[in-house]
Amino acid sequence: MKSFNHCHFTLLLWLISSFLSAQDLKWVYKIGGPTAEYGTGVSINSNQNIYDITSFMGTVSVANNSGFTSRGAEDILIRKSSSLGILQWVKQIGGVKQDVAYDVVASADDHVFIVGTFRDSLFLDTGLILEGSQDKTSSFVLKLSGTGGVLWVRKFDSDIGVDIKSITTSGNGELVVSGNFEGTANFGADFSIISKGGTDIFISKLNAETGETIFLRQIGSSDSEYTNHHCVDGLNNIYVIGEFRNALDFNPGPEEAIFNTKGLTDIFL
Repeated sequence: MKSFNHCHFTLLLWLISSFLSAQDLKWVYKIGGPTAEYGTGVSINSNQNIYDITSFMGTVSVANNSGFTSRGAEDILIRKSSSLGILQWVKQIGGVKQDVAYDVVASADDHVFIVGTFRDSLFLDTGLILEGSQDKTSSFVLKLSGTGGVLWVRKFDSDIGVDIKSITTSGNGELVVSGNFEGTANFGADFSIISKGGTDIFISKLNAETGETIFLRQIGSSDSEYTNHHCVDGLNNIYVIGEFRNALDFNPGPEEAIFNTKGLTDIFL
């Protein structure tokens, strides 16, 4: 499947900066190691707690020279910091193959939700392992407490692959996730979809308390479509941005809404 994330560097310093109204720097935090690290998301809740996610290989130094070593290929670090940049905790998840976190969102009740992809097995906590496939990409949605404890995790996969790219909370306490998939994808009991051609887009709502799927929408054609991000407004309307090729009907049914590209690919909102 196509990936939008090409931010791989020999050395990347994950910096979080907080500014005053006059743009004065208040603090900077660094995560680094001898190989490749990249920060992929940050979220702040109403209590001014800061959560960020990083993917890394090898050994990285976080705070007070404490080191974290990946179990194989890329692993994931989840950090919680105060508004002053004081580290509260760090949690590592990952397996022997590539694991990538793409997005994070913190809720007002100080829970945090992370989405990403993995292959084979994903080690989440002592004795807690999420099983996937060795030859295809599966996706996860993970909910942690404010102290870093695992509250629940959900796996979404297909016979070819599922990439969850974005997650948000909504005003009615639900989660909205979006991403890309190929083949026949399973999003929980009574929620499965089949791609119409190459890669299609999915938008799904989850119960934030349980992680169960409550809504699923597909955007697709005989060609390939991709999304990397969405957002939700105060009225719980969902806005999705992405790209498509050739022709795409955004409203299959009697009142179709077909758009045609002017070149190789066009952007939609």
